[in-house]
Amino acid sequence: MSQNLTVAVMDDPCWPEHIAPLWIDTLERHGVRVRLVDLLRDDGLETLHGCDGLMWHIGNRPTDRMYGETILRVVNEVMGIPTFPPLSSLWHFDNKVRQAYLARHLGIPYPRTWVFWRYDDALKWLESATLPVVVKSATGECSRNVVLLRDHRECRRVIETAFREGIWHRELEDVARGRAVKQILREARRFGRRVLNLLRLKPPPNLKAHLFAERGPQDRYVLFQEFCPNNSYDTRVIVIGERVFALRRMNHPDDFRASGSGKFMTAPDLVDTRFVALARETCRKLRAEVMSFDGLYDGDRKPVFAEFGYSFPYHLQDYWTKHWLPDGTLVTTPCRPEECVVEVFLEEVRRCGAECRRAAGVRSTVR
Repeated sequence: MSQNLTVAVMDDPCWPEHIAPLWIDTLERHGVRVRLVDLLRDDGLETLHGCDGLMWHIGNRPTDRMYGETILRVVNEVMGIPTFPPLSSLWHFDNKVRQAYLARHLGIPYPRTWVFWRYDDALKWLESATLPVVVKSATGECSRNVVLLRDHRECRRVIETAFREGIWHRELEDVARGRAVKQILREARRFGRRVLNLLRLKPPPNLKAHLFAERGPQDRYVLFQEFCPNNSYDTRVIVIGERVFALRRMNHPDDFRASGSGKFMTAPDLVDTRFVALARETCRKLRAEVMSFDGLYDGDRKPVFAEFGYSFPYHLQDYWTKHWLPDGTLVTTPCRPEECVVEVFLEEVRRCGAECRRAAGVRSTVR
């Protein structure tokens, strides 16, 4: 019974999309006791004692992923408390390098991807590479840090910079195109920020702190991905339990990228249901109940997923107007994503809670 459950919720109001209040309202309507926690405090883990689950929307800043992975591992594997997202989904969230390794190992249809950790290996590959090719940083959302390289000079410029200097967040395209002035201005901005930090004039801890946050450099690796031509849109697919939501996202003007364009086509007959079936199968391989996918067609017009991750926009109503059930039935009744996510998570808590606690108890007795 949900009335006997206590679920902890970690809130982070700094994020542009404030999801925790949606979860809290839904949990309370299900009769679940909600405990607000701050896991970044030194005694944060102690506040989880007596909780049956934890929901925490962990973002894609480097520090978020660092403390998220660190804390969730203890919560999952030592304390035996189920979490959303599960640690297995957080591990590859907003990390295209990890996704590439997973896709290759699990046989997920994915554009051919090359990850190089050594400078000489990258240059050797470039000698016979077929262009154009897409270069991506491990992190980046809304089409950031995804660049189409059309000639060997651009490819070599990216390789040289990545291995010798590192490429900062949002600088990948400037490096590829040789925009030295923009790079200098960005470096000056970073230097100014460091000076302000030395003077203890830091930005306030609110939304601006998120907007000003810099990811670390793309340092000593490069990721190239096969370019999939003739895609004027991608198919965004979101799996939440048995429901699969899907729509078209049109590309940015004069661009090959769709993420962040804000242009949607929602008619059900525009969705290639092969993406729906592929998303279900991929979730099975990932052992994930909740996952979003960016679908493209490869050169043979076969569906592939260019990226995937546990997070998606709750507030965009275009996403939630229809969904497909496992038997292929199309349901056109709008859904609330927070309701769907909470329902799936509560099922996981009921199913796995006792098992996780037993396993954690066994580990804690091992010395």
